[in-house]
Amino acid sequence: MESVEVDPAGVRRMRDKGLSAFFKITFVRNPAANIIKQAMLSLGGDAAISYKALVQPGRRTDVVLIGSLAQIKKLPGKLKSQQFGLAEIAEELEGKLAGINYNIREFVCAAGKISFKKGPAIMGIINVTPDSFFDGGKYFNGDAAVEHALKLVKDGANIIDVGGESSRPGSNRISEKEEVKRVIPVIKKIKARTKVFISVDTGRASVARKALSAGASIINDISGMTFDPKMPGLAVRSGAGCIIMHMKGRPGTMQKRPQYNDLMGEISGFLEERARILVKAGVNKKSISIDPGIGFGKTVRQNYVILNRLEEFIALGYPVTVGVSRKSFIGQVTGAEPEERLPGTIAAEAISVFLGAHIIRAHDVKEAAQAVKVSWALRNCDGVKKV
Repeated sequence: MESVEVDPAGVRRMRDKGLSAFFKITFVRNPAANIIKQAMLSLGGDAAISYKALVQPGRRTDVVLIGSLAQIKKLPGKLKSQQFGLAEIAEELEGKLAGINYNIREFVCAAGKISFKKGPAIMGIINVTPDSFFDGGKYFNGDAAVEHALKLVKDGANIIDVGGESSRPGSNRISEKEEVKRVIPVIKKIKARTKVFISVDTGRASVARKALSAGASIINDISGMTFDPKMPGLAVRSGAGCIIMHMKGRPGTMQKRPQYNDLMGEISGFLEERARILVKAGVNKKSISIDPGIGFGKTVRQNYVILNRLEEFIALGYPVTVGVSRKSFIGQVTGAEPEERLPGTIAAEAISVFLGAHIIRAHDVKEAAQAVKVSWALRNCDGVKKV
């Protein structure tokens, strides 16, 4: 529309008419499902419901709304005066629609703002552990970890993520004392030698608090801040950025036949609920990033489904963090061992960026940085200056 010189106000009014959208509403009473379908048809869209909704009025069904974003935004107005719980559905749908934001520009943390205006951020991984699945033991020596962190910054990392406890499948927890011993000296030394943003990969509020005092400004919690009830309060008091991840179970058991009734619904529902709890506690919404948790309680196929449908997480309105680096779901389809999975990793990272990811967590920062730039340019090629 801009290329044909449509008035800017007209672009804003008509933009949603050109955006196709699908919304799934779960466990709706059959009479309500039929009313929703008729309302969508009257707006020029449609709704897919179970065929049993017509013959079994006492049952419930899921409803898939189909139409343009403009049409779906008009639906709540048609449902508010209806019975069968439709007023509540309309209110919830309005909230969901209001939260949609495909134009997330920044992630705010205690040390400042990480801008996405020129592309996604890259989070370089520093595992100060003897047993991480790929680089366990390489940087267990604190000085080696610091030197590697500085190299990752030179290679293009915007964030350095320091973790002292392995979360690989089957791993066991270490003591708080040991975790502090591993990560705090490394964070202090990184902070003394570079201005890069530093995140601490931990599920313990006590470790996170010490890490923040040492120079970190982001908490990266694989449990979505469920392991330690003190974590949300710490996030509020410190102003730290919060990366909340979905994980089914715990690292020691998460890969033992993970099952979902609704893969995408359960993951997005968990992340949305955890984000809502943080916001209610006082965390700035711009300080929250969500991570669907590739490899954390998911089968190989489920990991690929999540990446394929990444835009559903983007639509929740928070920056999305993706960590695929050298993980087993790549090895399962390529036959490659962790040290040979760089090509598959780059492919998954590039696709994640093309689908809208905001933060890429990577072991191989230099290679990831190049892939991210190309994928970002492809996604935004309509904005590239003509030559």
